[in-house]
Amino acid sequence: MGTYAPYGYVKDPADHNHLLIDDKVAHVVRKIFDLALAGNGISKIRKHINKQHILRPAAYAAEQGATGYERYFEDNEENRYIWSENSVRGILRSPIYAGNLAGYKRIAANMKSKKRPSKLPEEWEVIPDTHEGIVTQEEFDTVQQLITSRRLPENKGGFENIFAGIIKCADCGYALRAMSANRRKRPDIIDRVQYTCNNYGRYGNVMCTAHAIEARDLFNAVLADINRFADMAVNDERAVKEAARYQLERERGEDLSTTHQRQ
Repeated sequence: MGTYAPYGYVKDPADHNHLLIDDKVAHVVRKIFDLALAGNGISKIRKHINKQHILRPAAYAAEQGATGYERYFEDNEENRYIWSENSVRGILRSPIYAGNLAGYKRIAANMKSKKRPSKLPEEWEVIPDTHEGIVTQEEFDTVQQLITSRRLPENKGGFENIFAGIIKCADCGYALRAMSANRRKRPDIIDRVQYTCNNYGRYGNVMCTAHAIEARDLFNAVLADINRFADMAVNDERAVKEAARYQLERERGEDLSTTHQRQ
């Protein structure tokens, strides 16, 4: 159970490990599922909700006293009412709304990398009937089938996006997405792709500005950096030891910080 209840719920005053339906916004969750059950895609659902001028989940959480969200709205008050597709998708995908808790949403870290990539929703561990659902289990299952049936195949168009989920916009912090530039007549698929700000692509100048980087340029820059460190590993033993020492100190610092936060 997290520090704050998920959108649509509040913590039970008698038991903070139990959820109660938040009547103030439960109807929004219900509407999102109704629209999905009617066959609407996530993009259409987002547009419908945005027309209703409803506080997005982060803005609603901030209004209820949750900390850490206000920075998203400091320079743009209207942003409080702009839902993202991820917000809509997160609600439709969460077993919470059918009365179940879900865990183990990420793959465990290994000794080579501390990154924990997300699992697909159908791979989560679900604990059933932990609280009252806003929708029925049957309705939730139907929505999952509808969403999964629309899932695009990996590497559509032949381009393998090895930077998916890794690169972010330097201005707004949102993910960069790979966009096909069909106007280019080039033999290699990587030379017909560029990365653009996903935030700008969805919401325009309201959220960010137009800028892009060529997929080939990004690939070459990263490869050059890898080669530089590989050369260092072969020819500069002292630099390698210094880099390893710095990384070890950084990891110890992060572990210590995590321990303090838990305390």
